[in-house]
Amino acid sequence: MDIQKIKHFRNTRSTYCVKHGIYLEELSKGHAKVTKTVTADDLNPLQYAHGGVYYAVADTACGSAVISHGHMVVTVSGSYNYFRSAKEGDTIICEAHEVKHGKTICVSECTIKDQNEVLLGNGSFTFYQLEQLVPDIQEE
Repeated sequence: MDIQKIKHFRNTRSTYCVKHGIYLEELSKGHAKVTKTVTADDLNPLQYAHGGVYYAVADTACGSAVISHGHMVVTVSGSYNYFRSAKEGDTIICEAHEVKHGKTICVSECTIKDQNEVLLGNGSFTFYQLEQLVPDIQEE
């Protein structure tokens, strides 16, 4: 399995992530680190990052940790706890790790912090693992 090819796939073929500046920085078996800089387009009426920003980053990180094994997945459910808010210009950093990697059901957990290591929230996501391999990789 080529982790770098999976990382490249996630960073170039996920048009939602590309459009919204969500970037997979690190990937290893069962672990992922995703970053996003909060822009004016991400703000809610209170001038903080919209809740959907955190959820999308958390879902991306947790899903990336799971596909590090080479199979595509779809999100079954997700839960995110909001503790603090980021503002425009802040970088949010999400670290995810697998809790369970099954034949079909996989679970990951994550934390999101800002560039100053302030905990912004945490989450847990469940995925259904497909038989389909991540495109452009070969199973070893």
